[in-house]
Amino acid sequence: MSETPTQQKPEPAQILIEEIELTPIALRGTLVPCDERETFAPKPKPFWRRWYDFPVMVVLPVLVAGVYLFLIASNRYVSETQYVVRSSGGAALAGVASLVETQGLSRATDETWVVNEYVRSRDMVRLLAGHNALRDILDRPGEDPFVRFPNFYSRDDFEHLYRHFKSVVDVSLDEASGISTLRAIAHRPEDARNLTIAVMGYAEALINTLNDRAHDDAMRYAQMIVDKARDKTAEVEANLTVFRNAHGTVDPGQESVAALATIGRLSEAQAKLEATLARQTALTPSNPGIEPQRRNVESYKDEIAKLQSQVVGTATSTASALAAFESLALERDLAAKSLEAALENFERAREDAQRKHLYIETVAEPNLSDVPEYPKRFLDVFLVAIVAIGAWLILRSLRISASEHSV
Repeated sequence: MSETPTQQKPEPAQILIEEIELTPIALRGTLVPCDERETFAPKPKPFWRRWYDFPVMVVLPVLVAGVYLFLIASNRYVSETQYVVRSSGGAALAGVASLVETQGLSRATDETWVVNEYVRSRDMVRLLAGHNALRDILDRPGEDPFVRFPNFYSRDDFEHLYRHFKSVVDVSLDEASGISTLRAIAHRPEDARNLTIAVMGYAEALINTLNDRAHDDAMRYAQMIVDKARDKTAEVEANLTVFRNAHGTVDPGQESVAALATIGRLSEAQAKLEATLARQTALTPSNPGIEPQRRNVESYKDEIAKLQSQVVGTATSTASALAAFESLALERDLAAKSLEAALENFERAREDAQRKHLYIETVAEPNLSDVPEYPKRFLDVFLVAIVAIGAWLILRSLRISASEHSV
């Protein structure tokens, strides 16, 4: 009996190869051979489950803010004052603005903006630094190194001093009422109050400068008008003097009136003589007194003709010079009236300029604070915590979204 060969069990790899060869062409490549001993490594934890995210993004900022606010940050005090800039002679306003109006005074809107900008200007910093120890106020020993000046993160020059000044002194305007509020922040309450008083003093000095400038401009303009009117009057009087010397007369008009009055009287006397002469001639033609009377009549006629020639009819008569004289006299009268009006205007300008037109009226005096207003420690720590938690939640949502898209 012949012995049959022993049937051997096929290897797994061979079975897999046979199955692959028998698989339709469309399904080839979908099976991945793997070793039965192959093991899979564990997947890493998602990004949002990392244990250090919350402590780094939330706990650490809150802790740093708490250490700074409660251990390093120093108290800062605020002194506040309120004022309004007004001008005299303005019209009254209605509504809330009427609360700060008085009779004869009105709100000076343009000047209010001028004063407020001057408070925030570099000129104010120069004045405070030169006369009110601004640098000493901003650099008190033992105070917060982050809010004092000079500090470790900015240069010690005027420009950085000006920038720091704008962070400690601020002014705001309520446009409805016209009231401006000035606030000064310092490490000591007396420093804040002194700083506010100094700023208000320089603002008052600016208002006085504007008043003086307006006074000088008004007086200079009024004086210029008076000088022009006086020069014009002097010029006309000089022309009249030249005219009188040239024509040998003081007032041709008055001389003409006097000459005409004389002519009238002479004509009346002549008429009486002629009537007497005619009566005597008719009654006593041989009367020896007739001839003298006839000579008297002729002399009256000659005098009247002479006076008439002085008034009219010749190149040197009064009528020829009267037109030019009347023109000069009219110019003299107008110049005199202009000079009189200019002098009256000068007096009014002087009286008006002696009064102040702009005022700074203090609504609330600078206060001496008893309680520090800054820093608001608990509120600031709470805000830091809110911002940190919000940032952590946003980063967490972004990581979740990125992880879902990568699967």
